[in-house]
Amino acid sequence: LNQNKNHSALTSYVLKKDLKNLEKKLEKNQNIGIRIYGDSHMAADFFPRVIRGYLIRSNSIGFAYPLQPKYQQNLNLVYSYKNFEILNSRNPANTGHNFPLGGIIAKAKIKGAKINLDTTLDKKKFKIGFLFKAKQNTNAFSIKDAKNQSYELRTTQINKWSYKELELDLPLQISA
Repeated sequence: LNQNKNHSALTSYVLKKDLKNLEKKLEKNQNIGIRIYGDSHMAADFFPRVIRGYLIRSNSIGFAYPLQPKYQQNLNLVYSYKNFEILNSRNPANTGHNFPLGGIIAKAKIKGAKINLDTTLDKKKFKIGFLFKAKQNTNAFSIKDAKNQSYELRTTQINKWSYKELELDLPLQISA
């Protein structure tokens, strides 16, 4: 980044001694942490992708929806799906649904509906948490990962949200 060219957009409030400390850590390949305080607009708008790419190497996916609504983006995930619909708590027609954290539900329209999920990151193995529910005491979803390992998400509490964490290799196929 050219400081003179971008001067009007970027102002450094960091002391020179702190920049020297950062430079020393980078030269010694020491770990550093950067915290960005603000909301998602600040993180997405003020630190656009290009600047974040220079400053931060992403190594995790973070919180993600089961299917990505059009008004959101997750640069670390690639979604494809068949016979699923997105229910959104922002839609007044969906007020009768019990929405979990995030206000998005991926609802299978038919048995055998599928979601394919992959990451754009080099790292492919993650601990992935699933928040799910089923109307019957049967398997809610089947998961198959890149190493052909299969898992069944099953709830003992009918029509109540359950949580299951698995260590998986992406890409995944989630089937209803």
